[in-house]
Amino acid sequence: EIQDHLGLALERAAMERNWAGGGLGLISDQELDATSVEAAISQIQGYLQTELDRLQASYLAEELERQQQAALEAERQRQEQAERRRREAEAKRKAEEERQRQEAERWNVDAVPLKSEKGVDYTRLRDLLKSGQWMKADLETGKLMERALGTSDWSKIYQEKLLLKFPCADLKTIDQLWVRASQGRYGFSVQKEIYVKCGAKPDGNYPGDTIWYKFCNEVGWRVKNSWVSYGDLDWGGTGVPGHLPFCGVFGIRFREWSRYGGRRWRLGEGLLSHRDL
Repeated sequence: EIQDHLGLALERAAMERNWAGGGLGLISDQELDATSVEAAISQIQGYLQTELDRLQASYLAEELERQQQAALEAERQRQEQAERRRREAEAKRKAEEERQRQEAERWNVDAVPLKSEKGVDYTRLRDLLKSGQWMKADLETGKLMERALGTSDWSKIYQEKLLLKFPCADLKTIDQLWVRASQGRYGFSVQKEIYVKCGAKPDGNYPGDTIWYKFCNEVGWRVKNSWVSYGDLDWGGTGVPGHLPFCGVFGIRFREWSRYGGRRWRLGEGLLSHRDL
């Protein structure tokens, strides 16, 4: 383009030379040529400046457009990230709400069906456990188990191993009430799991002093090789796993079991071997 402009400028200069009478000697060829070149250079400079201005304006416009597009893209990405974080937060919130709902349902004492094969009413036991009255609930458990067994003679219960035959529906009702009220801390099924982990076989037979004492140590009925009296058990709801219920294992008549060294009235192996726990 520069060459084209230079050619046009020189052609215009030649025309001007002819018009000025260069052939008549009014203007010398040397002077005309210098004037023509200067005019051509001036035109070229003017063209270059115009082109430079146009290019600069075009560049600035393109740069502004690029910056605007970059800003729009950044804003789009920001909005996408914000929306993604919002969706993730919403999903986490819903998941947490569902977890809490399931957790609440899992430990909902009111959701336990109060079933009984012997017509026993477990409403009071449920209410005592809901209100955290652990000792009263323990005593109530022993009384209700006597009703379900049809006898309050715990010597007979032991000798005839009646706990192995304890009504299934009643056992599950009592166990689930304790498990849910304590959020998995207490209950016959919790005690059975510990009992088996201590090395006992759930066959209804006494496992021997070593395993039995180990179990009693694990559930907090023995501390530093000494038996804990009934009144000194942990009734605050913060006992070790398997600490309660007590009466259902040893019998309501033998709450002062420490005087017998915890051995004479060992009824627990029968209940803790029950097939439905």
